[in-house]
Amino acid sequence: MEQQLQESNISILSTDPDKIEKYKALLQKVIPIIKNSTNQIEKRAGYDFNILLKAAINETNNSVFMYLNDAIEHLLRYFAKDLNNFLSGKEDWESQCHPSFCLLNDFAKKIMQSIIHNHMLPEFRKFCLDI
Repeated sequence: MEQQLQESNISILSTDPDKIEKYKALLQKVIPIIKNSTNQIEKRAGYDFNILLKAAINETNNSVFMYLNDAIEHLLRYFAKDLNNFLSGKEDWESQCHPSFCLLNDFAKKIMQSIIHNHMLPEFRKFCLDI
């Protein structure tokens, strides 16, 4: 899976339907975890991965997602190990601190704010690509 996320940085709107299908498959694995989890931290992490994956898929052709596409894909590669651990159930949600998931939450919030306010996009895009 990590290799799936680290493929070339081709835009989702380009001719790479395989990447869209991989993201959709990952999204279909995230959704049941969100629905079935009773742990708030795990549920929030699931929602955040949901936001990133839906932004990368961009079925609505949202112009903000189009502009941030390479940054969103970079974030998916950056959080690939965390996504893998999340999907495989390797996280101990009850007894550990989860700083990477806090960071993921910050990015997911900023992505959603960017859609609403559509401001400071170049700065946010650059910040995402620099991590």
